[in-house]
Amino acid sequence: MLTNQSIINTDFTPLKSTDPVSGLLGLMEEQDVRVLPVVDSTTSKLIGQVSYDQLQKINDNDATVADLDLGEVVKIYQ
Repeated sequence: MLTNQSIINTDFTPLKSTDPVSGLLGLMEEQDVRVLPVVDSTTSKLIGQVSYDQLQKINDNDATVADLDLGEVVKIYQ
């Protein structure tokens, strides 16, 4: 039986709202993740998430994470 601990990846750095979008697809591929959480750059509070599929549709290399429509965050409690 799988437990939460065995399927949850906690070895990543969350994105900040000020991070540039360019390069994020490569980062996600490198870390083998499909979704990354986004934190506010000043408060470090969780404000949303960005998906790999969403980033594939972005054509603006100058966009930042704050320019995206951030998905609702999935929270997991222990």
